[in-house]
Amino acid sequence: MILHLSDHDRGLFPTSDTLAQTLTHVANGHAASRLLESEHPTIGLVVSLPQFARADWAGKTSINRVQWESDPEGATGTVIIVPIETSTNYEWVIDDTSAGRSTGSVTISADGISGHLPPQAGDAPLAVVHNGINVDRALRDIIELGSKAQFDLLYKLGPYSRSAIATASRRIYRDINDSAPDESGDVIDRADAEQVLSRLMYGLDGETSSVVMRMITRVATTGAAIRTSTMKYMATAIWSAAESMVRSHIGDPPMGRQLRRIARELKTIDPHRVLETYRANHPKALISVNRVQAALTAGATIGTHSLELDQPRPDDSW
Repeated sequence: MILHLSDHDRGLFPTSDTLAQTLTHVANGHAASRLLESEHPTIGLVVSLPQFARADWAGKTSINRVQWESDPEGATGTVIIVPIETSTNYEWVIDDTSAGRSTGSVTISADGISGHLPPQAGDAPLAVVHNGINVDRALRDIIELGSKAQFDLLYKLGPYSRSAIATASRRIYRDINDSAPDESGDVIDRADAEQVLSRLMYGLDGETSSVVMRMITRVATTGAAIRTSTMKYMATAIWSAAESMVRSHIGDPPMGRQLRRIARELKTIDPHRVLETYRANHPKALISVNRVQAALTAGATIGTHSLELDQPRPDDSW
């Protein structure tokens, strides 16, 4: 499922141009790292190809993956080394489910880059390199720029991530309490929300990555966002992870919603009866009575006062 982004949600994201250019730097940083670790030419033109471009349609913008002929999914060929004495042609395609398909090609030579670059994708940096030391130096510069861009984008995704956690808190509150859609309440308080945000953005102590960092890498280095809005793809991934982490924080198992629905249908809080019915519907499921008990008591010991966030609450009706 890909979320529909409201104007409020879009406002919490980096701008379209910033997102396209930052993701391009991240993609090229990873590509340069792989190139540096492998056998590569020592003389040539080091070129960082644009990897994400902006399409305008119906008064809005969409960020899409650029598919280059040499490397459709952007896995390795986003940074290339072209022999100085030759010219090389590269074709590209952008598939946008809303704005349609656009195509073009560029020619790269010692004289520069000519042709039609992807729309609104920024420049394609080209460095003329005449010896092996400078090739490696150019690649390291691209790697450093990509690393800085990844942490910069992580920071810029903070406002939307914080909002996604607040929305998840209210949605789970209504789920656990079987409340009406317009009933207000939170299943975690502000302190809990900050803990979930830290885990979502930076990971647990001792971890070298996080859910959002891995998502940025996945979007930048694979075809995950081809033929879909990159912004919507990222928003959906953060939204889903935020809900999972809030549920985990209060001890609600993954199948908690189903278990509570069974309990309401049976009009019982006996975990053994709920487990019996659940197993009848899911005979291969591995689940203990303790997990059923956790689902039926999820949120019971968690503070449920309102979150006081620094931004307005978004519409959480997805």
